[in-house]
Amino acid sequence: MLHPGEEMEDVHRPSTGAPLGLGHSLQPSPMFDQSTQRPSRYDQARKNIRLYSRGIFKPPPAYRKTKSYTDAPKDMPRLPPKHIADQLIAVCHDTFCQYSPVLHWPTFLDEYEALYKTGSLLNASRPWAALLFAMLAIGALPRQGHASLATLDANSDGDLYLQEALGQMQGWNDDLTIDHCRAALLISVYYVESNMRSAGWTWLTLAVSFGTEIGLQDETRVNFSIKTETRRRVWWAIYLWER
Repeated sequence: MLHPGEEMEDVHRPSTGAPLGLGHSLQPSPMFDQSTQRPSRYDQARKNIRLYSRGIFKPPPAYRKTKSYTDAPKDMPRLPPKHIADQLIAVCHDTFCQYSPVLHWPTFLDEYEALYKTGSLLNASRPWAALLFAMLAIGALPRQGHASLATLDANSDGDLYLQEALGQMQGWNDDLTIDHCRAALLISVYYVESNMRSAGWTWLTLAVSFGTEIGLQDETRVNFSIKTETRRRVWWAIYLWER
């Protein structure tokens, strides 16, 4: 109880007389480990969220567990002949990928060669298969400066590869990957280059939606790795194509 002439003491003000918020050291929260300055219980909380709220709440992109596509269906399309695929992939690299490097090329080539050693797409995921066929479709578009493609019917082969890519992109999927973004971008490029702009804009919209869904636009967590740089390049390639 206050007596006459006494002032109410500010219990929030530090005893040093410094203004509120200056010179005031907060006591560490029990939620934090003082030795590491990182949350000590949050990892368990995230694990519980993933376990018990599945189908109700989806964690932010940075905290999601990437699904591994090991259950590829048995109705995957056949691979084109290796010598034709090599030519089309080389054209795609020399045209689209030179200006929009959405792939780490050595990694892609390793996966591509390993796929042809098995002789089928059964070990590949649907998004990766869609990306491959979209690249083949892009490679079938240009003819100038590539004499090795003179014997190919670029229009019909491109449309055929595009249909295969579209077939791999269909279906309900709630676990998107960066390959979904890349395939959608390449499909959009093919449509626009084929003078089908409405379809091209539709697939570009999907590419943007896929990218935001998996957090490609978020560059707050900066670390120098191939994966991070690839994600950044894919997002900016989508942005520049939209411009």
